[in-house]
Amino acid sequence: MVSDNSFASVIRVNIALLRLSGVVSYENGSIHQSSSQNILRAIAYGCLFVYAGLYTYEFLLHTVYLDTWMESFAMILSLVGGQARFTILLLFRSRFQRLLAICEELWTTLNATEKKHVRDYVKTTRHLTYYYLFSCAFTIFFYALANLFMGQYDDALNATIRTLPYICPVEVHRSPYYEIMYIAQLCSMIHVGLTCAGTDTVGPVLVLTICGHFKVLNTRILHLNDPNRVRVSKGSCSTSMESLEIMREKNDTKNHVKSNLEACVYYHQTMFELCKEVENLTTGIFLTQLLGSTYNVSLVGFKLAGVRIINLSCNFESSFIQDKLNYVSILQDDPDKFKYATQLFIAVIQLFLSNWAANVLVIESQDIARAMYLTPWYRFPYQLKRSVNIIIMRSQKPAQLTAGHIISLSLQTFASVCIFVTCKE
Repeated sequence: MVSDNSFASVIRVNIALLRLSGVVSYENGSIHQSSSQNILRAIAYGCLFVYAGLYTYEFLLHTVYLDTWMESFAMILSLVGGQARFTILLLFRSRFQRLLAICEELWTTLNATEKKHVRDYVKTTRHLTYYYLFSCAFTIFFYALANLFMGQYDDALNATIRTLPYICPVEVHRSPYYEIMYIAQLCSMIHVGLTCAGTDTVGPVLVLTICGHFKVLNTRILHLNDPNRVRVSKGSCSTSMESLEIMREKNDTKNHVKSNLEACVYYHQTMFELCKEVENLTTGIFLTQLLGSTYNVSLVGFKLAGVRIINLSCNFESSFIQDKLNYVSILQDDPDKFKYATQLFIAVIQLFLSNWAANVLVIESQDIARAMYLTPWYRFPYQLKRSVNIIIMRSQKPAQLTAGHIISLSLQTFASVCIFVTCKE
């Protein structure tokens, strides 16, 4: 059970997806281990492994049929990529749980206004999670329902037979085995979609949480001089007493600014350390997400362009030529091209998720320098001015996440990939 006052309540949807896949479990606002996690983890990994293996085997077995290889390869990239990301998350599960515990601890140090800053950033991730889930559900049910109205013509039986929506190692056409296998495939594929959605949104949730804390730090820096000062009491006072009160006020203000600035420096360092931990966890996830979604956008985009490769048998008198030139490929407009639009939408969401949150992090970490400059630093003593200078210099090097410690993630990377794919098509 998740407490309404905890950080887990802010990311309730993502926690529910991760609990379903056995990655994390919450009870009374704290992370704990349970035996049910192992069962859920085995089910999630088993579904991904079986579908990835079956589609890979089908692809290797029927590669010669060029009219279906792109569709199979796009599905393989999605499944194998999802399995790879889920495997990385399971291997570093303890690190992820530690990051959640740190976020929970930081959440307790914020006041109501500061919690709103963090909540506003995480809310955007929740909306993207809903879009992702809707796209996965629509794609799964679209393929499942399409197979109820579309059959496969069998020349041997001279009739149209029913086919399952997803690949199956055995042929099932008769009732009730067809209905049982149909429901089993639908449920398992829904579980695959939920597991992939939970895994793919781990990075954006953590990154935008840090962005919210950078926003809190920005606000605290702008209000370094505002808090409780010792004010001069009203009424008649001697000149010496007024001077003493003014001196005391200046000293208290200077001490308060100094303590607040030290707290902000510590907070700033904590955020950069947290960024390093998040990058160590998500760099592999972002790399597989970036590469897989890029290739899927290319492949599915090629299908949406309306091109279909058809194989025609060629008969030659020479058996050698017959073996070498078994198929001839021609290009033809694909009437079923629009059914791939949902796959393209999912690939674009994955590509956007891996770049957008990292871009927001760069902007928020750079804004610390602007906030520090806008403070009345010229009134600070020399020691505080030096600290301000150090913070401004450090903030000029923003927190930058990478994919595989190679590719810098940002909206510029997202735009470059989209332009490259469009020009390629």
